[in-house]
Amino acid sequence: MKMKKYLLAATMLACLANAASTAAMAAPLSEEQLVSRLQQLAGRGDAEANYHLGMLYNNGIGVPKDPQRAYRSFAAAAAAGDALAAYKVGCYLAGQFPGAVPPDAEQALAQKLRAAEAGYALAQSDVAAIYLQRSMPAEGQRWMQRAADQGYPQALFNLSVGHVKGLWPEADPALGYAYFKLAKLASEGELNARAKASLDELKQSLSPEQMKRAEALAASWRANPSELTIKARGGLAAAHSLAARAN
Repeated sequence: MKMKKYLLAATMLACLANAASTAAMAAPLSEEQLVSRLQQLAGRGDAEANYHLGMLYNNGIGVPKDPQRAYRSFAAAAAAGDALAAYKVGCYLAGQFPGAVPPDAEQALAQKLRAAEAGYALAQSDVAAIYLQRSMPAEGQRWMQRAADQGYPQALFNLSVGHVKGLWPEADPALGYAYFKLAKLASEGELNARAKASLDELKQSLSPEQMKRAEALAASWRANPSELTIKARGGLAAAHSLAARAN
């Protein structure tokens, strides 16, 4: 139960972090210009413009913060095929922006699954958490693995916990050690004293052969983010790049 509650909290934070990333980037255009140009493109049916417009209303950038207006833009973009917008629709339908739209758990999963299948790491981690909540560990492990392979720190950590606690159908304590180490390196860039102590504790339950395998995996592992995950990191800069092409 603790793992499930932790994953739900991580899911909510991921959606909020996805929204907040847009607000963190510096803008080459004025906010008014950005909104105007995105509205022009959205009016012509540009799915990506509608997605970025949704993020502006979601965060109150250049316009009053308006979750319901943001949702409409996300829904329009998702209907036109934008996978990142589908993820945001899923976040809204999951009740992560209370009061904006009525929650719908099945549609939330369906929309997040669209983004997960398109390669978005946050969506893959969210989908994994949902399947775990539904007592579907094999599906949970499959999606958590895909998010972890992209280098998403939270997914690496969750994957580790699943191996250490035996939550996965094919749990492997050596992989639990390796993914815990990788999670700390991905999120903090180093192994602090607390992380080293946790690794030492895990090490006690491993055989020499398991330790050798774990360290080999950690040493050879490389993150492999998808094009969609990389695109999502563009945040507000991507919105400005798109808006600059409007005339």
